[in-house]
Amino acid sequence: MTPEQYLANLKKTTGSSKTFEQLPSAVLRIAQSAGMDSGTLLAKLKEDDLGDYLYSQLQSRLPIELEQLFTDGYIAVGSINDESPEAYVEKVGDNGYAIVFHTGLKNFIYRIARALATRFFPSDSSSEHRAPQLAETARVIAEIFWWYQETGTAFGPSYEISDQQIQVASMLATEAEVFLLAHEIGHVVADAGLAAQFIQRATAIGALEHHSDEHAADAIGLRIALELYKPEAKKLTRVQDSIYSERQRQS
Repeated sequence: MTPEQYLANLKKTTGSSKTFEQLPSAVLRIAQSAGMDSGTLLAKLKEDDLGDYLYSQLQSRLPIELEQLFTDGYIAVGSINDESPEAYVEKVGDNGYAIVFHTGLKNFIYRIARALATRFFPSDSSSEHRAPQLAETARVIAEIFWWYQETGTAFGPSYEISDQQIQVASMLATEAEVFLLAHEIGHVVADAGLAAQFIQRATAIGALEHHSDEHAADAIGLRIALELYKPEAKKLTRVQDSIYSERQRQS
């Protein structure tokens, strides 16, 4: 079984990520301002797989060696309809790895990003839009976590938010999800022993006693998402390298 076949079978038993029935009015207004009617937008959202979308956002940042692993089908990514906010890697025998995203993860991340976006105040915002206090934003975020703990569903209280802040929330959420994909790719790289220039620093992090696998995946994922493995980015990471080296020496 290939990673792609594994994902296809998983979707048969859990359902795909195409769960949209209606869209928030603010999203519709943004779509209409971009010249897209609501029916077209809804159809596109139903058609697109979250995993495919995130890969399209990350693809240009990948080292050519990793991009080839996706092209060859050794790594596949997809999403399933599951309310739990999770993403994980499944090794498919000797045929490669499947990266699985749950729709609940996207919903949960967006809920948090939407609350954080209320701290963004456009310079041309109207006086009618009331800026929430920091304590109010913190309360909203705390209630989102409480709601998930109690119900297993990403939800939260109502609060005022502008169309521009919704756009900021969408960008924040997408970048967070793209990093999570890079993080899961980091797990694949570490597990498969794919030694490459961009994971040299991850070796030092992997020596830490606590959560070493997650630290290594974070280090690899960050290098991928920010393209820090490229030669022109070397000077930007010297301070980070020295910090990691000192941490390894003290451990």
